[in-house]
Amino acid sequence: MIDSRLFLRSAVACCLAGVPLLQAGMMPATPVPPAPAWQEYLEAAGRSDSRQRYSVNERIGADAFYKKGIHGEGTSVANIEPGTLWRGHAIFSRIPADRLHYGVQATADYSDLHATGVCGAIAADPADNPRAMGIAPKATLYSASFFKQPQNASAPPFTHTSLLTTYRRFFGKADVINTSWGTVWPTPTIEFYSYLLDSFCRAHPETLFVAAAGNTGTLPNPAQRGKVSTIASGFNNIAVGAQGNAPAYDDLCPSSCRLPVDFINPHTNKLEGKRAGVDITAPGEMIVVPTINPKDPKRNDLFFKASGTSVAAPVVAGGACLLIASARKNGFPASATDARVLKAVLLNAADKPKGWDNGAKNAAYKGHDHVWLTTQGLDYRFGAGFLNLARAMKQYGESAPSNRWGMPTLKQGQSKTIPLGRIASGSTVTATLAWFQDCSIKGFSQAPDDAALARLLNDGKPSPLDKPSIDYKGMADFNLELCRIAPSGKSVPVAASATPNNTVEHLDFRIPEEGEYCLKITFDGMTYGTPPPQGEPCAAAWCITPPSSSL
Repeated sequence: MIDSRLFLRSAVACCLAGVPLLQAGMMPATPVPPAPAWQEYLEAAGRSDSRQRYSVNERIGADAFYKKGIHGEGTSVANIEPGTLWRGHAIFSRIPADRLHYGVQATADYSDLHATGVCGAIAADPADNPRAMGIAPKATLYSASFFKQPQNASAPPFTHTSLLTTYRRFFGKADVINTSWGTVWPTPTIEFYSYLLDSFCRAHPETLFVAAAGNTGTLPNPAQRGKVSTIASGFNNIAVGAQGNAPAYDDLCPSSCRLPVDFINPHTNKLEGKRAGVDITAPGEMIVVPTINPKDPKRNDLFFKASGTSVAAPVVAGGACLLIASARKNGFPASATDARVLKAVLLNAADKPKGWDNGAKNAAYKGHDHVWLTTQGLDYRFGAGFLNLARAMKQYGESAPSNRWGMPTLKQGQSKTIPLGRIASGSTVTATLAWFQDCSIKGFSQAPDDAALARLLNDGKPSPLDKPSIDYKGMADFNLELCRIAPSGKSVPVAASATPNNTVEHLDFRIPEEGEYCLKITFDGMTYGTPPPQGEPCAAAWCITPPSSSL
């Protein structure tokens, strides 16, 4: 049985963490006329509570974009899960019906409170109250559902066809996709659904996929407790954990996942180590989002305080929309909105929380002693750290692309050197490398047109959508090195990130001695599979923080 779960917890109205998808409330899709006053919304949300007198948007630095007139204009974002937003809520009264989508075989007109809240966190666009505003209120918001009423209690609440056709609709079409659902396997396994979604990501790097990492920190089953959920456990997405202790947001939510992911080599089916599954964290506690009351479906003005990775992931998705909108407004090259670049920039700009630890230590590396080496890359709990959109804007570039990110393509055995210039002692160099594993769904073009999809479904033959299988092609093994350039011109590594089974490398290193430095990207081999003959693209982002300074 696939025990799929929604990753959102309410502090007031309801609790969905650990609730099977079948218990999500169905609401009518026909909009109800909006209530006349925002005051009623604020009272319903409990905004008089002193803990709610702050703005999450400001906390994560989104106001740096707003001050430049950027609110997500010209971008599109889709939230995909078992249910769609409720257009009857006053905050979504301007969402047209064609923004809601249901996959082939999915139950039509299935709107629920979870999707309503998640969509609000991404792009709610209140006319006159910024505290009810989503992160990217001017983004074009879509809401899609793959939910299908199961035939019995042991059946999953979707079919492979409903799942794949829903995602297929938006990969390559939306700039960002957010997903806040998943499940947790109690034993190590190849996480099939994660590879399905990784296949879409690989085929469509123009779409960034953001996934809630899961509310497993307090699950009663010790075999599941703390694990990153399937979907988020893929390699080609951004998996988001939840920050708690609102309004400081200086620690992890107790419910947020915090353990490494088991790596099962899909070619050998053997456990070959562990890797960091969380990429980044964002505020995920006491987030006020729109909701609906199944007992009073005509009440269209309700909000509630939600906690969990379900509301942390859409904060990151909305932040990505702001970056994309800024890039388009300022004429950045197309590569700037590649999912790997966006991931590298967001991770590299993250703030390091107290206790952040990626396992780095002095060790031998490639014949050099005393290299500050991590084979983990990211912190298991926090990933690269806390989302900081103001730093991400500076990392990315404001009116023009910065010179602190790039996207080289390397073949196995090749390397790329990035000069950093002279760096003062005590400065901190932060660098991130992101790339994709290579996999695809056999017999299924990852985004066929409608006619091709209809032929697949109606040609009388078994459809690859009904029983999909994965072609596990390979995963490149890049390393990221920080090197000091000796007087002879030779580069000597002083720090390195060399994860054997992940698609992210991350360094955060304080310079011990002033001198000339460079970054070096190396493509040393394959984690599994064969190297692509055309080479493997990767995205690098880096910054240098002087002593007692900030980016």
